[in-house]
Amino acid sequence: MENSLWAAHFSSSIGWFGQGVITLNDNIVSGGNSEFFYLGTFSIDSSNNVTAKIFVKNFTEPAQSILGNLNEYTAEFSGHYYESQMKLKAVVKEDPSKQISVFLRKIADL
Repeated sequence: MENSLWAAHFSSSIGWFGQGVITLNDNIVSGGNSEFFYLGTFSIDSSNNVTAKIFVKNFTEPAQSILGNLNEYTAEFSGHYYESQMKLKAVVKEDPSKQISVFLRKIADL
């Protein structure tokens, strides 16, 4: 997969939604929105299965994340890559009862 820029649409197990952008660049994930940044790593195997471990942190106060008042966490994602789209689900390491779904749409090559 080429290094690329993606639009991200998030939903959580508590029913909240959000959006942001991420770059995938040499197995590094970086991105954010108006209140949070995302940093981590990802891999895609030969069957297009995706795994990622992403640290999320608020940089403005006060803020509400898609997980309520959880303003700093690590999410462990898995899912599948489909040419210009990805569908992933994650469990929050600090609170496994909280989960995230994300739909990614490729918007540009880097």
